[in-house]
Amino acid sequence: MDWGGLAFLGLVFLTGNGFGAIQLSFGQLLTILGSIAIALEIIFISYFAPKVNTRRVTVLQLIFASLFCFIMAAMLGEPQLPEFHPHLAIILVGLGIASAVIQLVMNWAQEIVDPSQAAIIYAGEPIWASLFGRLAGERLPALALLGGLMVVLGVIASEWKPKFLRTEKREELKEDLS
Repeated sequence: MDWGGLAFLGLVFLTGNGFGAIQLSFGQLLTILGSIAIALEIIFISYFAPKVNTRRVTVLQLIFASLFCFIMAAMLGEPQLPEFHPHLAIILVGLGIASAVIQLVMNWAQEIVDPSQAAIIYAGEPIWASLFGRLAGERLPALALLGGLMVVLGVIASEWKPKFLRTEKREELKEDLS
């Protein structure tokens, strides 16, 4: 079985439907589209990060993400902002600072990290999400946990290459033996 197949099998288990009723709900479709968008982000940032000013790119990313969210909120029936409250302001400032720091670190790190290594790092996100979800009281069925594990293992295994399988080592060995 291909490692991508392992990840797909894990996705089937994650849907909670099993093999009897493989179908995608609207939320699952949005999740897949979000995954595609994140994969494209990894590719584009890895390509452009070494060539541009990381701080400027981060500011532009945050501006466009904010504008996109405001536009989508209006289109989906949230035409006005919530009533001001000091707690809301503190939460928004905290989220804004955290988003800026996270995006800046991601952009900086992808200047030096290979896209495939970035994918492996991102594969750890579901592990942390499930851990914090569990701490918050969420209970996933065993099949969904197995599916999540399969997705993470599929991504990691697709990028992992033992030293004895790496082509550059084999080429050096051939030259040494000649």
